[in-house]
Amino acid sequence: MKKPFLALLLIAVLVWPAAIPSAYAKEPAQSSSLPIEQMRAVAYTKEFAQRFALPDPEPSTEPSGGIQAMEFTVEPGAKHGSGLYYCKLRLYLSNDLPIAYPEEGVAGAQRMLIFPAHFFVRSNPDSKHQPKLSPSDGQHFNERNGRYNRMTMLASPGYDHPEFLSASPKVPYGGIGMAYEEYHRDLFPGLAYLKIDMGCPVFSWMDGIKTAEIWLKREGAKDYRKQIRMEPQDFLKFTIPPKMYRQILSWRKEVAAYNRPLIEKLGTERRSK
Repeated sequence: MKKPFLALLLIAVLVWPAAIPSAYAKEPAQSSSLPIEQMRAVAYTKEFAQRFALPDPEPSTEPSGGIQAMEFTVEPGAKHGSGLYYCKLRLYLSNDLPIAYPEEGVAGAQRMLIFPAHFFVRSNPDSKHQPKLSPSDGQHFNERNGRYNRMTMLASPGYDHPEFLSASPKVPYGGIGMAYEEYHRDLFPGLAYLKIDMGCPVFSWMDGIKTAEIWLKREGAKDYRKQIRMEPQDFLKFTIPPKMYRQILSWRKEVAAYNRPLIEKLGTERRSK
């Protein structure tokens, strides 16, 4: 199973084919650590605030379209891992929305579907006995893990507009794939939950837009593990409130700047082996 930083590397360089290849935006210099406790933003509706006894939302900050609340956070990786930070987005949405979930059950988490989670398939470089799965077990395990990918993306508004397919679009645009981490279809009555690994790369088109959209795959849509381009009609689209988007973009830049030399170092170490 690939390690988490390889997944981040893949996200960092991937822009869907309809988007113009773009360089990383300018980022601040790396610091020794990140104040992740302060790198948090939330948005929620008035109804959500009333239900859970929260302060009233500020004007023009409420999500819409069935998203009742969203929370952005920055999280560290594993305690003994690579030292990378990760950008996460939690969505609390009406559970009658026709969203496709990774698995059949009421709840699930991708962390259960990685080899380090289970002692009998966990790799140990100090041991002479390395785990080995049968082809059928390996195929089953990897297929289940893959269901959490290619389900969601972050995109500029109007990313699906035909003009954006031209060689020289007039406005900045782009899209980047994300992955589900965990979900619960019935967290509270009428309320579902999704946690998304956003990745933290920053592309130049992100600076040129006032907000971005979260695309979630519709129930019954095709399996995008077998197709590169995501077709707009297969996704529900939700707009991030502009104030929250500006906060997210600023923190993504900090995380990207911090992670960049670590990713380069990890890549060098892996190539030298």
